[in-house]
Amino acid sequence: AYQGFGDGLEEDAYGMRLLVNNLPEVLIAASCSKNFGLYRERVGIAVMVTANTKTRQAIQTQIQAIARGIYSMPPSYGGALVDIILNDETLKNEWMAEVEEMRTRMQDLRSLLVAKMNEYGATKDFEFVKKQKGMFSFLCITPEQVQAVRDQHSVYFVGSSRVNIAGISKTNVDALAKALVSVL
Repeated sequence: AYQGFGDGLEEDAYGMRLLVNNLPEVLIAASCSKNFGLYRERVGIAVMVTANTKTRQAIQTQIQAIARGIYSMPPSYGGALVDIILNDETLKNEWMAEVEEMRTRMQDLRSLLVAKMNEYGATKDFEFVKKQKGMFSFLCITPEQVQAVRDQHSVYFVGSSRVNIAGISKTNVDALAKALVSVL
């Protein structure tokens, strides 16, 4: 996804740009929830690249009908904030720096988690976590192990073992690593 949390804003946009430049028609849906911190507003965009105006109008009519059935007219606050940020060079540069800072922070946290798990005696190789991208990681432990982490250590994440990397900190990584190692 074009969120900048993988390899960077420009690098993460590569796949979408490749599709747009090589296909006659493309639909792209993107959210501003994570990279603009607009979770409550649910701001996003639907981009339609079509071969002609008739097709674009047909798709736009369908998208608008779906939107009207779901929420009619969304609030404009979040969209206005994104517009202000992206159209002011100073704010845009500040936002881009913050996204890069978050991306780097998450990469560092991934490495720290793996190092701590190794330090506490992990019997499984978790190096793959360092290679993953973005805010979330699948730890590839069983639902039973996830439940044991919940029950024995009061650490919660979903049964699929998807953990929010952004929720890890230097103050809680030891407890998380110890809890995970204890259930392996």
